[in-house]
Amino acid sequence: MFRQRTKEQEDIRHYCETQQLPQLLALLLNRLAQKKDPHPKLFAVGSRS
Repeated sequence: MFRQRTKEQEDIRHYCETQQLPQLLALLLNRLAQKKDPHPKLFAVGSRS
């Protein structure tokens, strides 16, 4: 699936191997936040527009 590993993929693998789940979760959440969010309601809890 991946032709070459990015640093991010190396980080994810490292966090999984060392069971650093908070760091892994933060990295994935940051990645989601940087993408255009197709479901903005997920992140807009409590602020109804």
